[in-house]
Amino acid sequence: MFVKQNVCSKKLLTNKYMFDIMPVKKQMFVSYVRTRWCITDFSIMIRKRKMERCKVMYRVMYQRNIGNGKELLRRRRAFLFGFVLFVVLSFFSIVFITKTVTAEREMDRAKKITSVQIKKGDTLWSIAKSYISDEYNDIDDYIDEIKTSNGLSSDTIHAGNYIIVPYYTDASK
Repeated sequence: MFVKQNVCSKKLLTNKYMFDIMPVKKQMFVSYVRTRWCITDFSIMIRKRKMERCKVMYRVMYQRNIGNGKELLRRRRAFLFGFVLFVVLSFFSIVFITKTVTAEREMDRAKKITSVQIKKGDTLWSIAKSYISDEYNDIDDYIDEIKTSNGLSSDTIHAGNYIIVPYYTDASK
């Protein structure tokens, strides 16, 4: 009979009613499996190499995907930061630009003029400073209006002369 070391008991699944367990030589069983599945030493070697290449490619692609994910995350964060900054700036610009201070006066103001005698040491600046009101943006605009009202081309004025000075007052007065 067969030597016990060379025998292995295997269940053959080819036919349910055939042999449940039959002693078969190991070598015969291995050759049967190899022929059944078309397995050779060369094909096993090729499969191992393919698996190794697949593992390497998987690692490379996985690392690239991680890198792409980080880059994508960085881009998303930059876009989100820019978008939030745009929205905040838009909000504040709309709020501050459209919000104008409109203080209404109880009475209308009327523009009047007066004649002022220039004393020694007076300048257009000192006269403008004493007569300026809120209707003018700044003192330079007010001085320009005084100069145009009097036909002056320079800031020089002489003591003893009279100049016309415009000013605003309440309409009821």
